[in-house]
Amino acid sequence: MASTVRIVPSEDDGRQFGPVVIAENSIVRDGVILSTGVRIGSRVLVGHHCVLRRRVQIGNDSVISHLVSIQHDVVLGSRVRISSLTHLTGGTLIEDDVQIGAGVATVDDSAMEWPRPTVLHGPVFRQGCRIGSGATILGGVEIGRNSLIGAGSVVTRSVPENVIAFGNPAYVQRDRP
Repeated sequence: MASTVRIVPSEDDGRQFGPVVIAENSIVRDGVILSTGVRIGSRVLVGHHCVLRRRVQIGNDSVISHLVSIQHDVVLGSRVRISSLTHLTGGTLIEDDVQIGAGVATVDDSAMEWPRPTVLHGPVFRQGCRIGSGATILGGVEIGRNSLIGAGSVVTRSVPENVIAFGNPAYVQRDRP
């Protein structure tokens, strides 16, 4: 672990959510902020200047590129790749073998009720799906297993498995072999 990594012992509300655990053969680069309760699996690379908030879990053999923001209670499976400048909102679930391109934004507050939202739902990314760079995925949306979302798309509703979807708003264009 780099000497400039900062481990934050409590969250904004002062609560603690357990120790930070980094498994063997993982690399955490300079400038990373790890909050309480973060768990990083084996052979994981966390790039420079990432922020991992409370209770983030990262599975084995995953790569988090530089300048990625992962908010509270996000779960990433194994063999997941998150490219630079991506924001994963609280409560997002990412299953195994998912690839998310650069500059992807996810949303958990579809009602825009800040500062006291009543319902927050992060999106769900099912196994093997691929998200093109610059896509925006709204709260509560599920991307089906092995589906592909085109670059720059705005996904406002769930996408079934084994399809290619793109556009603004994104819609299914064809099946994915």
